[in-house]
Amino acid sequence: MIEMWKSPRALNIAQSDDDRMERIGKISSEMAQLQQQKNEALRMKLRGEVDLQTYRSVARELDAAHDQLDGEHKSLTSEAAMPELPDPSLAWEDLSTIDRRALTEMLVDKIVVAPHPHKIVDGRRHYTIRAIPYQDPQQEAERLKAVHETRVKIVPRV
Repeated sequence: MIEMWKSPRALNIAQSDDDRMERIGKISSEMAQLQQQKNEALRMKLRGEVDLQTYRSVARELDAAHDQLDGEHKSLTSEAAMPELPDPSLAWEDLSTIDRRALTEMLVDKIVVAPHPHKIVDGRRHYTIRAIPYQDPQQEAERLKAVHETRVKIVPRV
């Protein structure tokens, strides 16, 4: 199964996915620029620098360009556009017990076994088992910073 991820087909899919993601980024940037241009046109109209007819024609052109980019963006981000890669869960079956244990130890910081808060059957208490993922404090801080930066970059569509 792991060999399927190294196959030329999987590598081509990964490369095309990178290209698709790059194009999505460019489209988003272009859409933001169009929105800025439309906002500037509105400001010019409000300041009386252009007449209503000129503003409407410019706004129509910008809306048409925005709609075209939006359609392309939706086609690239739709589920149908997502590449078909091998199911990574199947790779788990190909791993040896030693490899599974090593992978689990890399990903799981601790395992908590605790009594179930209310499940008692035939006088026997049931237990819950939770795997707590490993969290490096520095890595977690970087992840939270990246999430915050992404949220700041999101501009609501007007």
